Amino acid sequence: MTIDLVPGFGVRLSRPWPDLAFGMSKEDVRQLLEPHGGVSSRFVCGAEWAVGFTLPGVGVTLSAGRASGLDCVSVVKLPLLTVEPWPVGFVGIDVFGWSADEVLDALQSEGLAVPELNHGNVCIGDLRLSSGMTHSAASAPRKKLRRQPPYSFGYAALWLPRTGTASDPRILKG
Repeated sequence: MTIDLVPGFGVRLSRPWPDLAFGMSKEDVRQLLEPHGGVSSRFVCGAEWAVGFTLPGVGVTLSAGRASGLDCVSVVKLPLLTVEPWPVGFVGIDVFGWSADEVLDALQSEGLAVPELNHGNVCIGDLRLSSGMTHSAASAPRKKLRRQPPYSFGYAALWLPRTGTASDPRILKG
């Protein structure tokens, strides 16, 4: 079972879950998700509407902010995992399944323009990845670590491309 964030399209979920395309209305999104249960309204600052649901190990939020239809798909790794989370793919790379450095190296090897990390965050075209600080550095609050342990991304958001921009970040590679 996988969640694939597809630039310029939206999200593809493993069957029997539906694919959800950018531009869909709230009603259409709810209608497709209702048979699977657990769909709820969510709050997203600045969004006209937002709905969400939970899959094993991850929470998914779909929202419309810049447009009347679906324009953002965000996925967050849930804390205290009791089940193996669904992989979250972007151009064939599991963005939650590896350390952040390995994910960025893999995306770069796919021909994507990958900027430097900025405090655990990176924007690659219409995709934003954030660490969510999923490593255990907080376990020793009084000791400063000489070297931070590797961390993985715990948040991913894919946006509908803005008008006049490339939906595939490989186009942005100079």
